[in-house]
Amino acid sequence: MSLQCTSRLVPAGGGVNAAVGLGVVWLNTLEFYAMTLTAFQLGKLRIAAHVREELDRAGIAADSIQCLSDGVHLPLGSTRLTIAVGGTLAHLDLMTHEVEDCAVIVAGDPWRKIAALIGQLPRPK
Repeated sequence: MSLQCTSRLVPAGGGVNAAVGLGVVWLNTLEFYAMTLTAFQLGKLRIAAHVREELDRAGIAADSIQCLSDGVHLPLGSTRLTIAVGGTLAHLDLMTHEVEDCAVIVAGDPWRKIAALIGQLPRPK
């Protein structure tokens, strides 16, 4: 017996109204379940996708991109964006309201902070 899960972002009318389709394979049958995302969850997804896009545009191959929140090593109400490139880690802490703003608009202070972080990453030779 095996259980496999897969997920995909499913637009639901645009804006902050989106859902994640969770595909579950159980005994060779595939079923999809939709879960509505909060503005905070959608903001985290948009940040990670935007960072991946900007790194690709700059020709930088990232080892990993993480957008984590609610850990024991993070202050309450903050989210840490961590980008690993060639063994070098760079991180940026964002407040909850900044992450939620990123769900709606790709402009403003959080995006300038993210651009500055990407600007500090080592470039390929």
